[in-house]
Amino acid sequence: MSFKIMVERKLKEPPSKEVIDIIHKIRIAAMKRKGYIGGETLVNYIDNDEVVIVAQWTTVESWNNWINSEERIGLERALSPYLAEPAKIRVFGLGFQL
Repeated sequence: MSFKIMVERKLKEPPSKEVIDIIHKIRIAAMKRKGYIGGETLVNYIDNDEVVIVAQWTTVESWNNWINSEERIGLERALSPYLAEPAKIRVFGLGFQL
């Protein structure tokens, strides 16, 4: 079973080139990690200060290894001055587990 991770970010202002570059670096780094399947970056059409990343991982353990990695923490630290509030992260499994 794979998992989808939603990372919701609210920016202080519309994304600048620097913000877009940091978000791309986060995604590129995640793509190199064991367990990463794929993902997409969604920008709210009406309010482009709102960005949602949807990433698919093979296991929650793989996701946890990425989210707790020094590389990701450093990239998130670089992005944090541009955020209006902390990122909201939600983890979803595909389908029901009975």
